[in-house]
Amino acid sequence: MPGEKGGGFVDVDGRENIRYRGYKVREYCTTQKGVKLYLYTYCIGTTEGVRAPCYGKVLCINGNGYDRPGSSKCTCDPRYLDVCNETCNSDSLSANGGFCSTMTGEYRFYYVKDKCKTSTGNVIKYYAACNGISCEGKKGPCYGKTECTGGTIAVDPCTCGGVTYGTSCVIKCPYEQTAADCKAGQSFTQRCKDNAGTWYGECK
Repeated sequence: MPGEKGGGFVDVDGRENIRYRGYKVREYCTTQKGVKLYLYTYCIGTTEGVRAPCYGKVLCINGNGYDRPGSSKCTCDPRYLDVCNETCNSDSLSANGGFCSTMTGEYRFYYVKDKCKTSTGNVIKYYAACNGISCEGKKGPCYGKTECTGGTIAVDPCTCGGVTYGTSCVIKCPYEQTAADCKAGQSFTQRCKDNAGTWYGECK
């Protein structure tokens, strides 16, 4: 199932430079519908011992910075460089048992606080994972919950950063009839039930 996995994420093929700006590590699995899913690490991350091409670099505003002599260029995003010219840059922060990122416009994150202002007046903001702990040591609004994707329904739902999380994710019941819908002479076959315990199935 697509979603976060140990410092990276699982998704369909071709997600290297779409929204996530990730780096493909390996094939992860094949769904029951025959769709291949792949394990990715983030552009500057590391997963299963595989370092992304931009590991160790920092995100410089508008690419305002430089690479050290002999250093390879970042293939995920040219704004990732060895050194930023700005003292106010897009470095992430690990502190108080948590993590904050300055990546903007991403799913799964929520605003924590302003970090600083660049010389051109851009305000750099800190964001943290909706289901994680921030650099201030605070639990996110959906802390400890699982991202529910693939048409699943969240139990005890929480929405944050454009994503719905739950204490667990259950498969949506495709049947709509209940025993009360069956006419005289029809039998009811139970197929699945909802969180309230109501059975749905078929009248025949």
